[in-house]
Amino acid sequence: MKRACSSLPISGSNGSSIVNSDGVSSAAGTSKYFPDAPAAKRRARSTTATAAAETTAAAAASSKANDDRSTSASGSGSASTCSRLKREFFDVDCESLARKLLGCLFVHRIDSGSGPAKEIRSRIVETEAYLGGSDKAAHSYGGKRTQRNTAMYMQAGTLYVYMLYGMHRCVNVSSHGDGAAVLLRSVEPADDESEEEMRRSRAKTPEAAKKLKPKDIAAGPGRLGAAMGISLDMTCMDTTTDESSVWFEGSPDGGDGSCSTSQMVISKRVGVDYAEEWAAKPLRFYLADSKCISVRDKAAESLLL
Repeated sequence: MKRACSSLPISGSNGSSIVNSDGVSSAAGTSKYFPDAPAAKRRARSTTATAAAETTAAAAASSKANDDRSTSASGSGSASTCSRLKREFFDVDCESLARKLLGCLFVHRIDSGSGPAKEIRSRIVETEAYLGGSDKAAHSYGGKRTQRNTAMYMQAGTLYVYMLYGMHRCVNVSSHGDGAAVLLRSVEPADDESEEEMRRSRAKTPEAAKKLKPKDIAAGPGRLGAAMGISLDMTCMDTTTDESSVWFEGSPDGGDGSCSTSQMVISKRVGVDYAEEWAAKPLRFYLADSKCISVRDKAAESLLL
C-alpha cells in the first residue's frame, strides 16, 4: 500500500514563516528580527533549502519502506502476480483436478523470524489422480479411514502429506469426492531464486546443490517434498485460505493453469503394480516439454506427434 508523505513546512519569499535560532517567527524577506536584511534573506534561503531536503529525504524513506513491504509480502523478492486458487477450483472430480493442476504454481512461504519471509515457487508438471474408495491404488480404497489419510476426506483443497518408506514426504491435495486426492509427482522451479532454495533443500552441501541436474531437483514425489520444504505436520492444511503457508496459484499468464491437451501426456501411474486392474488405468498426467518428469512414457509421448 502506498503511503502519502506528510508535508514538512517549507519557507520561502511568499510570506510563509521562517523560524530563527531563538524560535522567533517572522515573514520571509523582512528584517524585523534581523539587523541585517541581506543576512535574513540568506537565512531564509538556507532554511528553505534545508526543509526541502528534509522533504525529499522523507519521500525517499517512505518509498523505500513501501518497497521493503512489497518485498516482504512477496517472500523471495519476486512479486506474486497471481492470486491463490480458491475452493471452487479444487471442488471437481479427481481426474479433472489432476489435469487442471498442470501448469499451476505450488508455493511455500517460509517465515525466517528475523528477516522477510521467503517463497519457494514451483510449476506443477506431473500429477497422478487417486479416485477414492473404488481405486485399489488409493490409501482410501474400500472407504478405509485412518489418522494418516484423514485429509483425503476433508474439503477440496486440503493438503495431504504422508511419509513414504519412512523418509520421503509426499504431497497431495484433496478434490471433490470422499477419499479422492491428487498426488503432486513433479514440479520445476518457477524462478532463479526458488531454484537456489530448492537445490539447497535437496543437497547436503553447496557443491552438491550446484551439481544437481534439473530433473534431480524435484522430479518424483519424494524429491518434490524435500525441495519444497514440506513437513508432515502440514497435512490437513487448507490451502485455499489466506493464512496458509502453502498454496496454489494459477499460471503466470493469468490462466487457471490448464495446459493445452497437445502438450499433456496421459499414462499409467508409477509404482502401483499391486493395484491389479487399476495399475493400468491412465491416471498420470505430465507436460511433455518439461525436463523435470520423474518417469517418461515414450509410447504415450509418441501419440502427441
